[in-house]
Amino acid sequence: MPSMSSWVILVLIFVLAFVTWVPVDAEESLLEHCLRRTINLPSPPSSPPPTVKAYYPWSHIDRYVCNDEFRIVQHYVQLRGKFPTNYLKALCNIFDNNDQKVEHYIKGRIFIQDFKGLVAGRTCTTI
Repeated sequence: MPSMSSWVILVLIFVLAFVTWVPVDAEESLLEHCLRRTINLPSPPSSPPPTVKAYYPWSHIDRYVCNDEFRIVQHYVQLRGKFPTNYLKALCNIFDNNDQKVEHYIKGRIFIQDFKGLVAGRTCTTI
């Protein structure tokens, strides 16, 4: 008969597996989700939030994960001198494969001189 601690460990592993499971055929990548959060900021609420707030320690995990995703893109650009393909693909998905909107977003968000170098000749149709 397994001890109580063995059961607790098994239950924790089982719960952790279900919490961290992501479907393989997910429509949206993590980077695309973070870009959508950044681009489509929600409008401020019309009424003030309730005065009683519950504290949830995991409520800001999404923000931390997105910061890490953007940091990965930043390091990739510093090392290779161009945007990663998954970043451009996510932008193309967000802007419905409109190269002009992608270019406008990148130029407005990042003050760069060499846009063509960062994109490296790739367009939404070639990605």
